[in-house]
Order: sequence, then C-alpha cells, then structure tokens
Amino acid sequence: MTKSKKLRVLREIYASIPDAGCKGLCADKCTTAPMYPIELEQLEAATGRKLPMMPTGDGVGGIILGSEIGKPCPLLVLGRCTAYNHRPLICRTFGSVEGMRCEHGCGPTDLLTDVVDCFEKVASL
Repeated sequence: MTKSKKLRVLREIYASIPDAGCKGLCADKCTTAPMYPIELEQLEAATGRKLPMMPTGDGVGGIILGSEIGKPCPLLVLGRCTAYNHRPLICRTFGSVEGMRCEHGCGPTDLLTDVVDCFEKVASL
C-alpha cells in the first residue's frame, strides 16, 4: 500500500471516531500514549519536531509517545493538547467509547461500543 493510501485510510479511521468534545478538564489523563509508527510520523510532521518515544515491546512495532511511563504527554501544554487535530487513535477514542468515558461528561451522544477493528486497521498500515 502506498504512503498516500495509508494516510487516506488513517484519516478515514480517525473520521469514524466521534469527537468527545474535550473541555480540557481531564488533562491529568494525558500521559504516555501508545500509538503506531504512522501516527508518530504524522504527529512529528504536524508539530515540526522529533517527539520522545519508547518501544511498547508488544512485538507489533507499536511505540509509546513520551520518555517515561506516567509522565505528562509531551504535547500537553497548559492542560491542552497542542496537536489535538493530529492526535493518535488512542487519544481520539478516550471519551468516545463505551468503557473509556470521560469522568467530566465529555463525549458524544452515541458512544462507540467496539473500536478493536479501528486499532487493527491502523496497526496494519
């Protein structure tokens, strides 16, 4: 699959996740985040900088944004994501998926019940 097709598929997957309408009340949840290489590549292109990362050790090539588990996300500034429009799938699903509800009530009217397929598709890119 060409890179442009991968990026198109990634955008389609992202578009399928309803926006949680984040109010910035749970920034303490924005810590190290697992993602896939294509997502990191897009974040670095969007931010114009090399971001800290660690391997997940999951055997599928996943990476973790950040330099130390549990530390605030390096894209978080004054409680807000500086790359919100380019955030990875895991961040997009928070507050939008049953089982990952926002404790402050942010979220769409109809929560998604299953996003496993989305994660599998991004992993295959």
